[in-house]
Amino acid sequence: MKNIFLKLKHWQLFLIMCLPPIALWFVMHIWFPSVAKNENVNGPFNLEEIFLYFTIPLTFISSIIRACYMLTILFALNNRMPTELKKNLVFPTISILFPMIYALVMCFLNYYFIQKFSNNDTNIIKVIIEALPSFFLAITIILPFHLFSIFSSFYSFYIEAKLLKTVEIQQKAEINNYIREFILFWIFIIGIWFIQPRINRIFEQENVTP
Repeated sequence: MKNIFLKLKHWQLFLIMCLPPIALWFVMHIWFPSVAKNENVNGPFNLEEIFLYFTIPLTFISSIIRACYMLTILFALNNRMPTELKKNLVFPTISILFPMIYALVMCFLNYYFIQKFSNNDTNIIKVIIEALPSFFLAITIILPFHLFSIFSSFYSFYIEAKLLKTVEIQQKAEINNYIREFILFWIFIIGIWFIQPRINRIFEQENVTP
């Protein structure tokens, strides 16, 4: 099962990894605001239902697929490293998993607030005033996790880029050697077309299980 991500072609991986986030973007930036502006108009879904039936599942699918892909190539590439250059993968693994967990927690937290504010029987001004202390407390607690999630994402791009380049040249890669790979992992919707063929070549050359 873990070999699937190593064998997929770039276009197949694009469909699997990029379509759910694109659908999520559509839901959150087009459909959700449209329903919010016309919440008194009868429609097939209200705000709560959109978030529960579309936003949360799409976030879950996107996060899981991306984490599985990143973990697969992390361990596979580390196994291809020269023995003296192999990495301890504890923190890189955490850096991949943490943003996924954070995104899911934030989804459910947002759903909680949407439930509160979308209740037509509730005085919206009263709800906002009552929620302000909790809101500021939540921001204070969430901010460090949010910053760590950003750091974790960039660290995972860094370590994946370094591993990929090191495996290709079979010697220690300096930062100037893999800055391009770092950018490709960061802008993955474009980078996937350049990175995945290189992953394919590495594991096609060595026809063994990583």
